[in-house]
Amino acid sequence: MSWKTLNEILSLAAIDPDFCQEFLADPLSTTQRYGFQLMDHEQQVMSRIQATDLAKLSQFLLEQLAPEEG
Repeated sequence: MSWKTLNEILSLAAIDPDFCQEFLADPLSTTQRYGFQLMDHEQQVMSRIQATDLAKLSQFLLEQLAPEEG
């Protein structure tokens, strides 16, 4: 997933309370239902999300999907 796609998902969650609620409840199914294309490892990350709010969700995604520095 590109950073553009991640930003689209998070932006939609920030402005659409229905999407946000669905996404927090079931991130993988929600992203698939809304047509976001995810690679296998991104689907695995989505399936592990257990966030209760948008801030925690954003932090989790940044930690899991940010490229490692080295």
